[in-house]
Amino acid sequence: MQPLPRPHADFASDPNNDPAAEALGPTEFIEATEIVYIEEAVRHRREVFGFGKHLIGRYEATTQGYRNLKFFPRKDLEVELAAIRENEAELEEAGAATIQPCTLPAPQWDGPLDN
Repeated sequence: MQPLPRPHADFASDPNNDPAAEALGPTEFIEATEIVYIEEAVRHRREVFGFGKHLIGRYEATTQGYRNLKFFPRKDLEVELAAIRENEAELEEAGAATIQPCTLPAPQWDGPLDN
């Protein structure tokens, strides 16, 4: 098992402040999912996108105002996607969340599931 990639940059919102990290554009949409935590009734969106020739980004947002934006070297794309998918599969197998693929990039997230 390879170690998880380390981000070049990491921007997260302050829980005492409005969202401090937002996705940048224009970007190359790679994949996105919406996670709905069953007991907490929280929606969590996650998107992976290309940013230029050398970086990928992972943007996360919740309905509770949390935002997180991290950048990784593009060479770490497959490792990052594998780690994300493994984490999401564990959540779903444990019955803690439902996972739904999304077809729209983060700037267009504002409604019901967009599959």
